[in-house]
Amino acid sequence: MQRVIAILMCFSILVTGKISFGQNLNGHWFGIGVVQEPKQNNNYLAELVIRQKDKAIWGALFYYFKDSLVFSHISGSFDKKTRILTLKPFPLIYYRSPTIKNSIDCNMSGYFRLVASKTGSQLEGKLVSDEDHKYTVPDIVFKLKKSNDTAKLVMKDEPDSASKPLVMSTPMKALFQSPEYKRLKDTLISTRGDTQINNLSPTQITPRINNTFEAFKKRQKELTKVMEVNNSTLNLEFYDNGVVDNDSISVFFNNKQVLQDSRLDITPLKVTVQLDTTLEYNELSMFAINLGNIPPNTALLVLYDGTIRYEIFLSSDLKSSATLRLRKRKPIKN
Repeated sequence: MQRVIAILMCFSILVTGKISFGQNLNGHWFGIGVVQEPKQNNNYLAELVIRQKDKAIWGALFYYFKDSLVFSHISGSFDKKTRILTLKPFPLIYYRSPTIKNSIDCNMSGYFRLVASKTGSQLEGKLVSDEDHKYTVPDIVFKLKKSNDTAKLVMKDEPDSASKPLVMSTPMKALFQSPEYKRLKDTLISTRGDTQINNLSPTQITPRINNTFEAFKKRQKELTKVMEVNNSTLNLEFYDNGVVDNDSISVFFNNKQVLQDSRLDITPLKVTVQLDTTLEYNELSMFAINLGNIPPNTALLVLYDGTIRYEIFLSSDLKSSATLRLRKRKPIKN
């Protein structure tokens, strides 16, 4: 009987040890992050270096952008019961940025589940943007596989030295020299990243406009959409649609300027308008101050009609202004 108990105790220790080891994130994790947007090939080849002490984790995310290696410091927590890794917001280069020098950083948070098996461990999850960028920055889904031969190297580091420098591992360097990476890197070079265009400033592409209102009156209004809405008060947000390339706009509502010359970005330009119910239609026009570095001037308009949200793509040039016609929906008579 005692022999049976001893065997069971040894088995329990072995199982506990395996579970404990399987729930330790110390090490290097490799994989590709896939941007969740249709018809695009921009992905992130990445290495996540993690140090762990109890629930706390810290380290760095190394990734290739275009032809440059960059990294961000990360920190967060790991719940051993749920096997959920949570990363606090950290800066990540916006996937449509034309170059490293002209890049835009987005704050991304991470949510991953640890999947451990006899063949190895994986972190499966995604990076998500903050509230301000949720309509322009898509999620990035990752599957990261643990490299067991680097785990001991990380575990040798002092656990409290969060500021200790992190170095890209030898396996990661080898991965970047592999044929698989060469194929992927070709897809990372955006077809819109023409150097000759990107090196031009907006003033080189577009003549300077001295009087926006007079220029607006001379351009045609290109009807984009006719809409009925439930509320008289509408909240509008304008984002750059695509690569952030110095597009600047003004917004006119019923021929009155409600947003002065402003640069589009991944942070919204916010405007609130009040419908004139005496008019058959209210007109909202986006006037292009310039064409940016990549013509035409395009924007994503997020229109809030109470709790209802609409996404509308607008495109203006130096001859016409994208225009919406809006009117309040008439109540249904019983």
